[in-house]
Amino acid sequence: MKRLVLMVLLILSLGLTSCNFLKFEAYVTIVNIGSLDMIASVDDDEQRINAYSSATWSIRLDSEDQVVVLDLYAEPVTHDDYDDAVVTLYGDRDIQTWLTGWDAAALAQGKPVKKEGYILDKAGVRHQPVKK
Repeated sequence: MKRLVLMVLLILSLGLTSCNFLKFEAYVTIVNIGSLDMIASVDDDEQRINAYSSATWSIRLDSEDQVVVLDLYAEPVTHDDYDDAVVTLYGDRDIQTWLTGWDAAALAQGKPVKKEGYILDKAGVRHQPVKK
């Protein structure tokens, strides 16, 4: 009898955990292509990104085909400059990657050098960033 109860409980627990609700997500990755660490954000959700590193944000969607417009922002740590862009995510599993950053080469003149950034879509096509 104990085995039967345990088997029923096991089957129920497996059934309940396998019936997860569908989760729709899209992703934004910001890649720091510069030699200076930076603070980056997607719709005000900030992360520090080390030099030549990246961070990815998971964006929860309400439906498979929901379109979301997001504000991206980045600034070099301890230096007075910034960069921003706007990306549009087109539904579940869409991916947008923003490459941006600053190099320390011109710090002797007091300001880091802004590297030319761009957006990569999920097909790997390069686009100029749309500014806010």
